[in-house]
Amino acid sequence: MNKENVITLDNPVKRGEQVIEQVTLMKPSAGTLRGVSLAAVANSEVDALIKVLPRMTAPML
Repeated sequence: MNKENVITLDNPVKRGEQVIEQVTLMKPSAGTLRGVSLAAVANSEVDALIKVLPRMTAPML
């Protein structure tokens, strides 16, 4: 089973000189969710997503 999904953004994001057109999402491990409640992630709470997304995306968001 593939542990990565590549998402092409409809509207690219510009961060400094870098333009992000695609984001790779990796399957989270237990360490990815460290310090975050699973219920908070499931409820899409912003504070939880701010902690988790950089740990499971490339480039880091």
